Amino acid sequence: MLETDAQCMRRVLTAPNMKGPIDFDMAASVCVRTENLATHSVYDARNLPLDLRADPELQTMAENPNINISRRAFVPRDSKTPLQKWPVFSNQGVVQ
Repeated sequence: MLETDAQCMRRVLTAPNMKGPIDFDMAASVCVRTENLATHSVYDARNLPLDLRADPELQTMAENPNINISRRAFVPRDSKTPLQKWPVFSNQGVVQ
């Protein structure tokens, strides 16, 4: 599936959960992407910043330290880089 980080976050945040609403940090942990596992070991690959610029509400949530409690890295709202879609790499999610 090719979706933006914002689309993934919305999908996860609206998913049914028997224990109550899913919070920002939990959704971010599901939607996080890592560096290319073809060039980085699964053990030392770093997480890429969330790109939530496509959804102003999610971007505001990422910028709010009371909501983004784990201080997840995110792309600043004024960044000129193109929106990232994932899997960014053809082997995303493959454990080596």
